[in-house]
Amino acid sequence: HWLTALTRPFGDDPRTACVTGLILPARLTTPAQILLESHGGFAKGFTARDHDPAHPPPDEPLFPFTAGRFGSGANMAFLARPLRAIGGFDPATGTGTPAGGGDDLYAFVRLLAEGYPLHYTPEAIVWHHHRERWGDLCAQAYGYGVGLTACLTALLVRRPALLPPLLARLPQGLAHARTMTAPRATDTSGPGGVPGAHGTYTYPWPRHLSRLERRGLLYGPLGYVRARLALRRAARPRAER
Repeated sequence: HWLTALTRPFGDDPRTACVTGLILPARLTTPAQILLESHGGFAKGFTARDHDPAHPPPDEPLFPFTAGRFGSGANMAFLARPLRAIGGFDPATGTGTPAGGGDDLYAFVRLLAEGYPLHYTPEAIVWHHHRERWGDLCAQAYGYGVGLTACLTALLVRRPALLPPLLARLPQGLAHARTMTAPRATDTSGPGGVPGAHGTYTYPWPRHLSRLERRGLLYGPLGYVRARLALRRAARPRAER
């Protein structure tokens, strides 16, 4: 009943423009998979939540720029009209581009910035296959950093009016980024060092991955520029090449 659960919130509140769902690991068999899930994974909790720009949450001072809290592209649905109203996704932020991803985050923030509510429902469940190898996890950590700042760059390029509110939140945003990419202290709350609560971000997070995330944050704006240039070159008529 995944599709039913994912689309039901649109009927419950006609203002809702996007619904995201719960993403759980399909299996946890390798150290890389366990590490990613222990660091927070893709799950956004087990309680339904509305993200309404008319009522900003008091516990999220960076709202609506904390896009990662709203959901992930592996489990989301949109109403077509609001998505078209914001110009759709930005293809320069898509996975496989030099921007590394972030097209889902871009859409979330754009909708919220235009006044459209988002809804998160844990009843719509997707099982995600986490990357199994350490090298793939390193690439993923770097890609997360790239995708985040590439997404923010795309927002400012395509919606310059977002610059003042972003600048107002920038100090808190930098502090938040340092916290999220910081190495974690060893957690002994569970057997064998396994974290006792999901998403608490207390499980050991290697310094190498933290450095990769931060390096990605620095590269993200340049990656977005390169992605836009690549799209322009691809769109040129063959006769001009």
